[in-house]
Amino acid sequence: MEDQNFTIISYVMLTGLAIVERERTVQSLYHMVRGRKASQVLQDVHHFVLYPYYRLFPQLSRESWDEIVKYLHDNKYIEEMNWTDHNKKSFYVTEKGREKIKEVDNEHQLTYKLSLIDGLRFTPKVERFRKHLHLVVQTVSHLLFEDMRFSPIISHKDIQRTVKQLLATPQARKAWITGLERELYQLLSIYSADIQEQLFDQLTGVGQVGMTWQQLAYKNNMPLVLFQLSMTGIWTQVYKEVEENHDKYPLLTMLIEDDSRALLSVSTSTMETYRLLQKGADIQEIAVRRNIKSNTVEDHIIEIALAGIPLDFSRWITKGQINEVNQVSKQYETKRLRLIKDELGNSYTYLQIRLALALKGGPNG
Repeated sequence: MEDQNFTIISYVMLTGLAIVERERTVQSLYHMVRGRKASQVLQDVHHFVLYPYYRLFPQLSRESWDEIVKYLHDNKYIEEMNWTDHNKKSFYVTEKGREKIKEVDNEHQLTYKLSLIDGLRFTPKVERFRKHLHLVVQTVSHLLFEDMRFSPIISHKDIQRTVKQLLATPQARKAWITGLERELYQLLSIYSADIQEQLFDQLTGVGQVGMTWQQLAYKNNMPLVLFQLSMTGIWTQVYKEVEENHDKYPLLTMLIEDDSRALLSVSTSTMETYRLLQKGADIQEIAVRRNIKSNTVEDHIIEIALAGIPLDFSRWITKGQINEVNQVSKQYETKRLRLIKDELGNSYTYLQIRLALALKGGPNG
């Protein structure tokens, strides 16, 4: 990893660690930026409002992460601390670390760049929309010049199949040929001239090969990590603009996948548990039928709550209990289950506490 990119990633991680300090281990953020689909990770994303960090650096290796943590420690930006109720170590951000966050934010506007990103709810959909757009622009460009001898810029077969379906008839091809440029012009006109150029440079067509983000970062004299953050946020805004204005962008709207299953950030296993819960099965019954642990079923219930999937949660917890758990969490400024349970006593199970926090923090809340 180049020194400049390493330093910037370290500072991005420092901003995230500042949000979970004293509440989680440093490793919790690593699992988040990698996009791990574990109940605790997803729960933390919601509870600490860390949507920009989820799946932010999915290729980040453990070795690189360890180097980042060592760098932050060595520079006295974070310090290790003991948890009173665990053998694990937590941490806190030092005053020097907080000053560094302010300094870097002023220089690179990290807070603003991150605010445009939502890795849990948008980034996967945005990536697929972007790939569909790249391929449809390339295809329509060649249709205009009546030259279909080209290698698709996107190799994903399902995306190629979708674009072929969109352009399957003469009427559809005519609509795209006559309307795509108008919609793209309308869409790009929202943004400044430099962003318009950056977006346009990525597109491939007759006479133009789209530039990669690495090439564009070099062209714009920006560290690659900063350009990636900026572009992820910009494409997210592009996606939202189309999604929220179907009438303005009837063609581009077709590139947004209408698949409710794809919108759910839960695993296939969780969906199987959900189907059984919908049929009235209880936790123990599901555990036996699926040959999984009861704790795993409980994890699935938390995922379902956080994802905003409709389910009758009153079989496990009442509205009054939800409020009481969250009042304790707010009073003691903690999301740590052990501390909340110690205050509430044995009248609450860990499932109820986790579910109360999930329902308050997730889309169902």
